[in-house]
Amino acid sequence: MAFTDLVEIRERDMDSLSKGMGQRLCLGRALLHDPSVLILDEPAAGLDPKARVEFKRLVRLLAKDGKTIFISSHILSELEEMCDGVLFIDNGEIVHHGSAESLMTGDDESAVYVVSVATEPEALARWADMTPGVDLVELTMKGGRIRFATAEPEPVAEALRRMVGAGLPVVEFRREGRRLEQAFIDKLKENRTKNGRLS
Repeated sequence: MAFTDLVEIRERDMDSLSKGMGQRLCLGRALLHDPSVLILDEPAAGLDPKARVEFKRLVRLLAKDGKTIFISSHILSELEEMCDGVLFIDNGEIVHHGSAESLMTGDDESAVYVVSVATEPEALARWADMTPGVDLVELTMKGGRIRFATAEPEPVAEALRRMVGAGLPVVEFRREGRRLEQAFIDKLKENRTKNGRLS
């Protein structure tokens, strides 16, 4: 009850609890015998934003404590924030098994980064033109999207150092990735095309 923050309402009837409190109560009941493995089916369904944040915090604490947690959910954006790995199943067939990060960034050798600068975006374009292994994909109002010839972290980190050393005031630098929902749809299309179920 302490872990799920239900001590103060321990005398209340379950029927009087909010959806979020009810989910925490169910989680607390599942933890009574201190299992090493938990299987949670749609645990965040119907929760308000505050209850979802709290539930994700509890899941991360349980994982940090060494518990293995399987979560079945259609809310994929929440899985990418909670899970170390994802498993996609289509018609009983596993179509992906691996980290959410690898699925979202893809398997390409190159990598696209979103860069924001505290100066005119054209300065980023000029830097990209003069830097081997870097191509400008597009300019944006605050900077641009640039493609590195390699996705390996060391060359990208070195390019960032050179960018800052060249006087570009970088305020944001992050790798662009697909949302988990889009990655899931792409995997389904790929699998169904392979199996002749989608033209």
